[in-house]
Amino acid sequence: MIVSQRTPTSSVVTLPDVVGRDDDREKLINFLLSDDPNGSNIGVITIVGMGGVGKTTLAQLLYNDTRVENHFDKKACHIDLLDLHDISSLTSFPTEGLPTLQTLTINKCRNLEFQTEETWYNYKSLQELRIWVSCHSLTSFSLGCFPALKVLDICGCPNLKSISILDDVSAQSLSCLEVLYLSHSHNLESFPPGGLHTPNLSGLSIVSCEKLASLPEQIGTLATLQTLYLRNHRCLMSCPQGGLPPNLQSLVFETKISPLSIDEWGFQQLTCLSRCENSGDELVNALLKFLDGKGIEHLSSLEEIHIDECKSLKSLQEDRLSPSLKLLTTSLSSIRSKVPESQREALVQDCSHPCH
Repeated sequence: MIVSQRTPTSSVVTLPDVVGRDDDREKLINFLLSDDPNGSNIGVITIVGMGGVGKTTLAQLLYNDTRVENHFDKKACHIDLLDLHDISSLTSFPTEGLPTLQTLTINKCRNLEFQTEETWYNYKSLQELRIWVSCHSLTSFSLGCFPALKVLDICGCPNLKSISILDDVSAQSLSCLEVLYLSHSHNLESFPPGGLHTPNLSGLSIVSCEKLASLPEQIGTLATLQTLYLRNHRCLMSCPQGGLPPNLQSLVFETKISPLSIDEWGFQQLTCLSRCENSGDELVNALLKFLDGKGIEHLSSLEEIHIDECKSLKSLQEDRLSPSLKLLTTSLSSIRSKVPESQREALVQDCSHPCH
């Protein structure tokens, strides 16, 4: 469902005002009143047509038909997907909640007040939540507030300062979260003390959150985390004690990092890592220097290396490359001759970065 600024409609329509819809109305009512009209259950009936042909009027007729009223115990609004886009006048959510809602996208609704704690559990089916350039009054988001949430994507919330966890949240609620995207929220400063406590998190992305100086505490204990995407060019980021999660498969690493603390990240233990993308002179040189003594060959699953914006890098030693390496992308032609044919399927230049 796409919601935008337009003249509101009503469920009230009188039958004498409608002409030429008798056959359509009766056909759809038969579908609604039949438990199994075609040998398979019908969950959605779609009314399709160009603007002005009477789709809304037909739906209103069905809604108000006495046979439909008598067949169902009550009339309820069953919404699975809701997209709120660019509605400056929208300031609050319905207090009774939307218990069937599974996917909610809030885009450019700057004046919208985020749900209060009392209403959170009225969204017990919500699995995907995207807040994009909206809810400007939101200062903290509590993980676990929606018990079934799997995907959380927050982008462009200018006053968001922290990601927190409710004191009485259940472990079951936190275990549902699988993907967390945080981007362009320039005042975001902190994660919950003690870490995220999301045992099934598989993807974490942090992009342009300049005040966020550290990854979540105990991130190394997130055994299911497979993708870590860091693009914080202006922030000197540190990694908590314990280093990166050992089962990472894809790492995009474009952030400032102190060469003195690079060993704390535990790159040498990422034996499941298959794809690594790095950018910037300081980071690339520090990482290669750190791995030089131990050898990149310790990363036994590494198949792709992407290096960008590292002007000081002139060559890579063949004996330091992983035997599993299949793809190296770089903008530097001097690297090309340093990768033997036996260790790659393709070598490309001027790679373009994927974007979340």
